[in-house]
Amino acid sequence: MKQKIVVLIILLLLLSGSGIASSSILNYKNNAKNELDNCHLIKNVPYVAKEEGFSCDYAPIAMTLKYYGINTSIPEIFYEIGGGYAQGYGYPLKRVSDFPFRKLPLKFLCLGDLSVGGTEDYKFLASLYGCSFEYDDYNFVANKEKCWKEYWAKVQNYISSDIPVVTAVDPLSWPPYREFTNTTMPPSIFSRSCCVIVIVGFNLSNSTICFHDQYVGEKNSSIDGSYKWINISELKKAAGRAIWDMKETRYEILLIKKISDALPEDLIVELVHNRNIKKLEGLKEVYDSDFIQNNFKEYGIYALKSLKKDMQSLFIYRLPFYKIFHVVVPSLGYPFSKMIDYFNCESIDESQVVQYMKSNTKIASQYYGDIALLELEAKYWRNLTNLTIDLKGAVYKGSWFKFPIESKSIINNMVETIDNIIQIQEMIILANS
Repeated sequence: MKQKIVVLIILLLLLSGSGIASSSILNYKNNAKNELDNCHLIKNVPYVAKEEGFSCDYAPIAMTLKYYGINTSIPEIFYEIGGGYAQGYGYPLKRVSDFPFRKLPLKFLCLGDLSVGGTEDYKFLASLYGCSFEYDDYNFVANKEKCWKEYWAKVQNYISSDIPVVTAVDPLSWPPYREFTNTTMPPSIFSRSCCVIVIVGFNLSNSTICFHDQYVGEKNSSIDGSYKWINISELKKAAGRAIWDMKETRYEILLIKKISDALPEDLIVELVHNRNIKKLEGLKEVYDSDFIQNNFKEYGIYALKSLKKDMQSLFIYRLPFYKIFHVVVPSLGYPFSKMIDYFNCESIDESQVVQYMKSNTKIASQYYGDIALLELEAKYWRNLTNLTIDLKGAVYKGSWFKFPIESKSIINNMVETIDNIIQIQEMIILANS
């Protein structure tokens, strides 16, 4: 009897121990699952550095496409969304912080690079390679915290699904950008700039995100900005301040997903070129409706004709105002510094597009006429840049009696240069009609 009782006790102890062990294994598995939910890193997202002259959209888009196995470059992306062919001219969106500068007598010069890269351009680009493109905008005018939670929940969901997230941040509020560019200027309520990063991971245990920063590679070719970590709070602050003025207004996500096979290369070449010619012709419907059409009044060759008309008829009468404004606020270089930047970027962009077109054998063989004309156009943009530098010097440094006479001849040369560019574009349109 005693032996039976001892055996029963041993059996009960064994069963109890098995239950404890099973419970421990279950808890371990649950903890492991929670740890995976709290931390995820997308592996093997290629790094692409920003290239001079191009806006900061293209490097993150290139990183994402390369992640999906699409071997592309920044000049290729720029060409395929209309770079080298597209133009825009007109005023930017109205903003409170424009007052009183919106009243200044100068049309806002936005050409080339800034007239491409809208949602519809990226949807077209993605469709060529069997991808989808989505743009999510989280406006938190009503509830800032709710907006952040919705944005951050989506970021985590995409990252956990191994989908890189492209998002905009205010560079003056983004510590890595400040460090890489040695910026000492504090974030401003009047800042309107933004830069774009690629989020590739997160770790909730220590409240950090992992990202690619395109600017590091641009500044120092011996290192890159891949797989850097930063506190989530820095993303919340910088992403909330991106793009808009005066106050934190929104978070945004640019998302590319691989959904099918890419189109045949011959078809891609044909579709891109046909669309680019339509952009050059100034057809409004091939320009992005949400951004470009709200920012610009004229498109394609008509944008250049408006620029020529403005320079030819009214620009010289504004020069005394520009000289007075320079005395009051010399650091702005208004409006010449902005014009020089745009014209110089146009020259660089055109040259880069030409080099890409030459390197692609199918494009080079079919559209060699475009290549020769665009290469000549790039030289005229460079001439226009240099003439604007000369005009800036004549206005700012010349005496009140001499600068109008010196400026007149420079402006005439600028108008002639713009007219040469218009003639080149008319030849391209005619050759492809």
